[in-house]
Amino acid sequence: MICKNIHQIWIGDKPIPEICNTWMDSWRDNHPDWNYTFWTDDDIIQLIERKYSWFLDVYNNYEYDVNRSDAARYLILYEYGGVYCDIDIECFKCIEPLITDECVLFNEHPDHTLGEYFPPNVEIQTNSIYYAAPGAKFIWHNIRSLTWAFNNRHKYTNPGARVLMTTASGFLTICYNKYVHVKSNVSLAAHEHFELLSKRDRKDILLNNKEYKKKNMYGIHWNIGTWIINEKSPHKIELTNEA
Repeated sequence: MICKNIHQIWIGDKPIPEICNTWMDSWRDNHPDWNYTFWTDDDIIQLIERKYSWFLDVYNNYEYDVNRSDAARYLILYEYGGVYCDIDIECFKCIEPLITDECVLFNEHPDHTLGEYFPPNVEIQTNSIYYAAPGAKFIWHNIRSLTWAFNNRHKYTNPGARVLMTTASGFLTICYNKYVHVKSNVSLAAHEHFELLSKRDRKDILLNNKEYKKKNMYGIHWNIGTWIINEKSPHKIELTNEA
């Protein structure tokens, strides 16, 4: 039975980009019989204090809010189950046909290789969207690995790499590749469902309001990069906060 919960998170003092509200609505519109929860800083702290107090010190000592958001989504899905999705993912249709296992992960577009840390044949799993049943074994494996990754964070001197490899897609990819050697309750979904197009093409479409073919996509990850530490990064898309 599919756990019909949708979870989204926003942490920090910056306002949510106005366009993200439309994308957030698209999840509710395409899943009218699902429960929707929007998590804030206070909500997450309360969950950790109530259920995962042993993790609170690591959580509070993360360097960036994005680390806290990344870690929180594992705790939320382990506790309540459902789909976590970033607020910059637009949904086109109900994703229930994609949920075929206790956990479902989505591959990133092949142009995101993290080649400095993984061999070229390794597919990268995105932590921008994934599904888990409550109490999923793989998610617990990840939660227990967060402290290990935190303690080893200093091996990554680049701030962006430190985020990616200790809580985000690099961390998730490490966890997946370790876990699937001994367990088989995690399925991978193709990148085409949400990242059919390259990041460059998605950025061009978004900034220039270009038409594009949705084909068989379930949605599109616009990847505006609100988490990116370097404000001058070419991967960060600045949008005016206007309706």
